[in-house]
Parts: sequence; C-alpha cells; structure tokens
Amino acid sequence: MTASLLPVSMLSAWVYCPRQFYLQWVLAEKGDTAALELGRREHAEVDQPQGILPSPAEITHSSDFEATSISLSSERLGLTTRFDTLRCRGGKVIPVEQKHGKPPPRGLWPSDQAQVLAQALILRNEGYQVEEAIVAYQAGENERKISLNETVLNEFQKLLASVRETELADMPPEPLEQRKHCPKCSMVGLCLPEEQTDLSSMMVDGESPNRFFPARPDSSPFYVQAQGAYIGKKGDGLEVREKNGEKTQIRFLDISQLSIFGNATLSQPALTSLLGRNIPICHFSYGGWFYGMTAPISRANALVRQHQYQACLSDEFALKVARELVSRKIWNSRSFYRRNAEGASVEILESLKTASQQALTSTSLEQLRGIEGSASKKYFSGLNDILKRHGEFFAFHGRNRRPPRDPMNALLSLAYSVLAKDWTIALASAGLDPFLGFYHQSRFGRPSLALDLMEEFRPIIADSVAFLLINNNVLNPNDFLARGGGVTLLPDARKKFFQSYERRMAQLFKHPVFGYQISMRRALEVQARLFSRYLSDELPEYAGVRLE
Repeated sequence: MTASLLPVSMLSAWVYCPRQFYLQWVLAEKGDTAALELGRREHAEVDQPQGILPSPAEITHSSDFEATSISLSSERLGLTTRFDTLRCRGGKVIPVEQKHGKPPPRGLWPSDQAQVLAQALILRNEGYQVEEAIVAYQAGENERKISLNETVLNEFQKLLASVRETELADMPPEPLEQRKHCPKCSMVGLCLPEEQTDLSSMMVDGESPNRFFPARPDSSPFYVQAQGAYIGKKGDGLEVREKNGEKTQIRFLDISQLSIFGNATLSQPALTSLLGRNIPICHFSYGGWFYGMTAPISRANALVRQHQYQACLSDEFALKVARELVSRKIWNSRSFYRRNAEGASVEILESLKTASQQALTSTSLEQLRGIEGSASKKYFSGLNDILKRHGEFFAFHGRNRRPPRDPMNALLSLAYSVLAKDWTIALASAGLDPFLGFYHQSRFGRPSLALDLMEEFRPIIADSVAFLLINNNVLNPNDFLARGGGVTLLPDARKKFFQSYERRMAQLFKHPVFGYQISMRRALEVQARLFSRYLSDELPEYAGVRLE
C-alpha cells in the first residue's frame, strides 16, 4: 500500500507535539475554528500565486526570480508542500517560509526548521540546486537561514522516520508530560491532555486537572426558522433574507452549527463555505423533528468507528454501558426534582434513588428498560410539583408525544429533539457513528448513540429549559397552537425557546469528575471525546456526568 503524501506542515505539528500530529493527520481532527480562520486570513497574501518556477534545466547561474504559492510533491520522500515563496539567486533556489510569530534568540524554532528542511529536500529531489532555506519571522522583518549540511540532513531523516512510525500507530501518543505548549495549541479542546492523563490513572491523587480550553466556545449555533427564507453567502458570513424583506447577517466565525426549521433555501456557495469551515447544517421539520444533518466528509480515521462497531457486537459490553448511562439519568432526574420541587415527595426521591442503584445490577437490557420505564413514570408523576404556574393549561399529567398533547410536552419534545441534534454533532465530531448505539436499538434515521449519551443530560438541560420557560413567565398560553389533537409552539415562542436553550447550554457548572467550571455545551464535546477514547481502550472507564 502506498502511503499518503504527508504535508510538510504536519512535520511541524509532530515536532510541536506528536499527539497533535496524530489528531490532525491520522484522525483528521480540526482545531479551533477561529484560529484556523485567522490563519487563513494571514496567509491570504502569500497564497496569491505570482511568478512561475522554471524547470531545473531552464535555470542558469544568472537566474534571479521570485515566485509565490508554488506546489510541489515528492513521491520518493512521501511529502507534499506549497511554498510561500521561492527565490532564485545565482541559479540556486531558496525556499522561504513566512511566519508571523517572533523568532527564538538564535536559529529557528525546531518545528519551523523541520518544515523548511522538508521543503528544501523536495526541491532537491526534483533536481533543483538548494543549499539553504529561510524562515521569515514577523511577516518577513527577521529572516533566519539554515544550511543543508550533512548533520542537519541526517537528523531530519531520523525525524521523518519517527513521524512515519507515529502515523502508522493504532493509538495516539500520550499527552506531553511538559504542558507548556498546551495552552496555545488549537487542538487542546479536542486533545484534553489533563483529562486524558487523570482518567488514565483513575485520578489516584484526587486532584482536579487544569483546564486549558475555554469554558465557553466563541461561536454558537445559529437557528433559521422563517418559512421561505433564503440563506446565502455574503462576505465572510451568511445573510438570511426573509419573505418580508428582513435581513440578518452573521460571521462564519460566530457560527458553530446551522439549524434550519421547515422550508428554507440554502445556497450552494453558503453550503460549501459552511462545510469548508467544518460547520454542520442540521435539518428539522417545521414542528421540530430532527431529520438529520449535512456535515463535512466523514473523518479520515476509521479506527474509532471500528472500535465502536466491535464493541456493539458484545452484549456484555453494551449492557455495561447502558447500565451506567441509565443509572446516571435516573440519578440526575432525582437531583433535578429534588432541587426544584416545592415540598419534594420523599417517596419519589427514595424510589428514584433505588432505581438508580437497581440499574447498575440489571442482568439484561430488557430488565434495564423496565427499571428505566418505571423510574421515568415516577419522575414525571412529580413534575407538577416544579410548576409554579398552576392551572389546567400548563398542568403536566405525564409524558406524551407524537404529537405532544399539551404545552409542557410540546416543550419537552422540542428540547429533546434539539439536544439529540447537539449530541449527534458532538459524536460525529469525535469520529463516532451517532446512529449505532448500545442501549437504544438502531433504527433507520435514529441517532441511537446520541440518544444513549444524552440520557444523563435530559433532566439537567432539556427538562430544565422547559420548566424555566413556564415558571419564569417567558411563555404564555397564547404562545401555543392546538390543532388536530396536538400542541405546538408558535414562531415567536420558538425563538424564545432557542434563546433560553442556548443560555442554558452556555451556563457554567462544576464538572463532577474534573472539578473545573465548564459550559453545558462544552461538556457535551468533552464527554463525546472521552467516550470515543473509552471505546478505543485509551481510557479504562467512561466518566459520565452525575450531579448531586
């Protein structure tokens, strides 16, 4: 099998951190979107092709030229690159790499040295005379040279061999012991170095890890529910044009996902721009049913999904995972009821506590479903105790759906659908198949794994949002439409729902395992990646979220 041509930028990533290289190249992960967008802008000038690179035979001792944005590859070396600038002085070609950062006190940063040496060797392999390479720091104000002597080239060959060894490994390298690079790394939110290390050792010392990634992401979901709206690309963002002429603009930098409800048109330029920035598009019915999503091409690494498929074949493993998920869901339901109910029923609290314990000792999925069903019925029977606005219109008499027949169930159904969407995105981003679960049976169009992992988050996110909207007088009876035996939210009410939902997702809480403050939305991303590593045997256990 022929190895893929490796971009020389990946050599730089390996020198910076072998784990970063593995995540970016082998697992095809993409780091912080804002950092990538800024990098794209900074390179815009040198990425404009200017001049040409003559063939080696056309270059003479008097040749003198410059060319920018030239692409070359070497099958023998297994490397490919795009040169920022190529200079020719006296018949000798010099690769020049532009860097906006500051240089070290002497020489080059090791990661930059690896990159320009690789570029120089690609040129040599193509027949060009190359004796030195340059890194131009601070946008060209400070140039540093390196000569291609035998010692430097031998060290580079050893480096290249180590990179190929990492590339072929089944598992990513462990996080660096010295974490000085981690806070500045665009991959830190995906790598989770402290979380990985602590869980691998099962937190023997009992200390909480440092958090290197932000508690809240800079971007957030963008919802379009205006029927007949046109969503197009404008500059570095989207423009939504409604039928009444109203326009809304938003930068790509500020969008983490696009959700479209009902009938709206998305232009091809907007679609390709979103996918090129790794922004998924989620499709809902007008009533809030989650149909699916349009996402960038599936992750290059199939090993994560292979581990998932193998794990799903084990009934014993599936039961182990399901027991823990259901137990935490029941416990978190108990915690939500205890915190919010006026005069919480001791009988309901004890019943849910017992059910949470019983779930851990169930001997089959059928028995577990029976335990969960009884616990859910008991939990929903007490939710009227949480409602502060009593009266028949908002009375809650238990769960019903398809269609929901009262306002509270309409809110719960929409909240569960949007939460399932968020979990589908989080799991797909972690390289997993959201449609193959352990507890929920796989059916056509059903994101079973998303439904599995969202279980423990249902009460603390979805139920919380639904009851806050009523208790805080955000929604009123005239915000709902009853038709054909079902109840749905009107457009303005749905806007209020999304605002409340996003506020809840941005809210910080203390992670029960790691001990630091983290937003609900970021927690979904962290949990999805921890579960992925659990399936891949990188972690001994999956540390779920159980709130007291």
